[in-house]
Amino acid sequence: MAYNREDYDPVSTFDHEQVVVGATPASLSASLYDVPQGGGPAKLALIQVLDAAIYFTLDGTTPSSTNGQVVEPSTDPRSLVVVWGSPDITNFRALRRDAADAKLNVRYSR
Repeated sequence: MAYNREDYDPVSTFDHEQVVVGATPASLSASLYDVPQGGGPAKLALIQVLDAAIYFTLDGTTPSSTNGQVVEPSTDPRSLVVVWGSPDITNFRALRRDAADAKLNVRYSR
């Protein structure tokens, strides 16, 4: 039996970006994840948080200490924010928790 990558990894990465998260809410780049040609929009975003902690939401509201989840920065590749589904990717918002800006390394798959 031949190995078929799709049997074990049903999504394929097609783009990536780095997003700086500062004092105003940041979102992901629709020009990268919402690409109708070539297979449709992203179904999955894998996000690594670097340099500083963030708050994030998936419903389009502004994240804060009282709204959303907090994520600490990590260089461990197992510590990723996993966002499934085009609506949640579209509505993702992030805000830095402290004074330092954070960076998000984002990988888009479908």
